[in-house]
Amino acid sequence: MRHRTVYDTKAMECSGDWLDQAEWDLAHAKSDVERGFYDWSCFSAQLAAEKAVGAVFQKLGAEAWGHSVADLLPALSQRYTVPEDLSRAASSPFGRKAFRASAKIAPS
Repeated sequence: MRHRTVYDTKAMECSGDWLDQAEWDLAHAKSDVERGFYDWSCFSAQLAAEKAVGAVFQKLGAEAWGHSVADLLPALSQRYTVPEDLSRAASSPFGRKAFRASAKIAPS
């Protein structure tokens, strides 16, 4: 199923709220890593990524459909430059390399 992106929406702009939530989810993910709750940490990190990308779409006045960061970034790259390493990390299985680098988890 392909996700669609609509760029002319009249929705209330609340990108700051989404970004705040993304930062809280990322802090939660880091806290879970420290406590050894790796499954929950991955879940919270994924939520943070979804909300951060959603905040960008919201700021642009666009509407993002779906929860796949890997599917949303190409739509975003039609208008703005998306760093290649970010796209690569989002499309890799679970973003393992990027997650381990940011969370400082030793590879299994």
